Amino acid sequence: MNGGNVSPRPDTAGMLGALRAGDYPGVCHRLYNVMEPVTGGRHPEIAEIRDTLLTCGADGAVMSGSGPTTYGLFADGEAARAAYGALKARYKDTHLTTVLRGGV
Repeated sequence: MNGGNVSPRPDTAGMLGALRAGDYPGVCHRLYNVMEPVTGGRHPEIAEIRDTLLTCGADGAVMSGSGPTTYGLFADGEAARAAYGALKARYKDTHLTTVLRGGV
């Protein structure tokens, strides 16, 4: 794939700005992976996982890297636990994590 033909492209500068500003909605809004359409076309479960995360209340969800890991960001812990339960029943390698504030 020629990198010049990739469209749309992630808003990297906007994402960095949102991260620096602690702008959680801005981060969620900018989640994007140019590889997701390619990998997702071959593995429809990626879209199914993303859709489950969003249906359960994720503020944003996207495939990581070239796949197959897909993750969601949640401000609501109860919604995150509901998504975890829904996905763990189907995908054994489902994990629920927490962001530690303060840098560690």
